[in-house]
Amino acid sequence: MKKLIEDRSAVSLAANMVIPFTIQIHITERCNLNCRHCYQENELTEEMNLKEIKDYTQEILEVVNDWADKSKITFLPNVNLLGGEVFVRKDWESILDFLSKNKIDYYILTNATLIDKEIAKKLKAFHVSGVQVSLDGPEKIHDYIRGKGSFRKAVIGINNLIENEIDVTLNTTISKINYRFFEDLFEIAKSLQVSGLVFSRLVPTGHSQNSKDLILSKDELRTVYNFVKEKNKNSTFKINTGDPIASLYIDCETFYGFGGCAAGFAGITVLSDATLVPCRRLKIPIGNLKRDSFREIWSNSKVLNKLRDQKNYFGKCKECSEFMKCRGCRAVSFALSTRQEDKYLDEDPQCIFFD
Repeated sequence: MKKLIEDRSAVSLAANMVIPFTIQIHITERCNLNCRHCYQENELTEEMNLKEIKDYTQEILEVVNDWADKSKITFLPNVNLLGGEVFVRKDWESILDFLSKNKIDYYILTNATLIDKEIAKKLKAFHVSGVQVSLDGPEKIHDYIRGKGSFRKAVIGINNLIENEIDVTLNTTISKINYRFFEDLFEIAKSLQVSGLVFSRLVPTGHSQNSKDLILSKDELRTVYNFVKEKNKNSTFKINTGDPIASLYIDCETFYGFGGCAAGFAGITVLSDATLVPCRRLKIPIGNLKRDSFREIWSNSKVLNKLRDQKNYFGKCKECSEFMKCRGCRAVSFALSTRQEDKYLDEDPQCIFFD
């Protein structure tokens, strides 16, 4: 068996001692909505069955724990269940029961439109660690993006979760459609009494691959960052992000605990047919758990190993002194790159630190 991971990758994280490792599992590609900015391909696949989901989750956790022992880093593995829409899958309760009984820290990413009072009570019984609900602006804007009536249904779902004392955060994807309404969303989040608001940049891939015109300019992006920076300084209600560039500019936590893009470092995504990709928005297949060992993929994938070494990058990211704190958004880079090869290693075209 080859080394679990090259030493340089472990060393690069060693100063950060406690690192969340997020395993994102698409349990279905099916969804009850059809959002304009969705990164999904809208292609139905043969979904993993319950046994496969259990086996693959345990396999990945075993490798992560082995890596932690080898590198002397404390990893905090957690599972994100997403889709599609999680609650479209009929056996979602069996999946949650498995995670709960095995004391696996897990979160659900959802549009919340299907979360009635009964489902919310079940989520509490299954000890879900938290639920992230997608909300993209005030009612008119959200419904424009996700469909008429989806805002009110989402709010009902959020209220049902909060009534059951489940931790809820809101997530929004910022684009030219909704960035001017970010302050409105901030106020809505506070009024709903959720625990926080998270934002990410639009990645024009999948269903939204022809929406490159909705990508924010650097000036527009800076406007959002400045708003977040001001609010985080002056308000007790915080805005967080998974955006690596924002993590350099704003005093806020990231999803990943150590800053920067997690692809190849502190996370992996399993699609509904067991295909592995570096990130849910960076859909470059690197193997399939039905035929490949995760240990071998995590150690030997050319894509992952290229992501881990700055010398493989192009443009400004290749020379940036903040590489280990940022690395740019690899999904945005891939979607907008004009390179013929290794598009995912291109510089992040929305980086506000370079003109």
